[in-house]
Amino acid sequence: MTYDSLKDTAESLDAARKAIRIEKLRKGEINPIITVSFPVAALFGHANGKSHWPKSNATKKARAEARKATQAAVLHKWPHDSAELKMRVVRPHRKHDKHNIPGATKAIIDGVADGLGINDKNINVIWDIAEEIDKARPRVEITITKGD
Repeated sequence: MTYDSLKDTAESLDAARKAIRIEKLRKGEINPIITVSFPVAALFGHANGKSHWPKSNATKKARAEARKATQAAVLHKWPHDSAELKMRVVRPHRKHDKHNIPGATKAIIDGVADGLGINDKNINVIWDIAEEIDKARPRVEITITKGD
């Protein structure tokens, strides 16, 4: 086995960058921002006697997407016991009732909690349900900050 000094240097540099980012997260100097897909129709609670499988699968997918995005943004376990999420929701159209969106995003909140490594009861959510409509890219933009 040969020693590759360039690879070792690159790994050291990556480790140093990660350590600096984690320290800034701990101090609250930077706040990660993630973007996930707008919740699919199955998560809006209008099953009308239909099978629970579409909602179950959609919940798993939304939770996994949010967990992966959070882990990529945070790079490590969240250095705090709680978090505050500022959730900006951009809808594909005005047909979605604004009052149903918090329930439809429960899987996303759970995924963020999983990615942070904290219990979701320690997450406070501030809602911004935008009047902006984006048919091409409906989304949920989440800014993660240190909780109280």
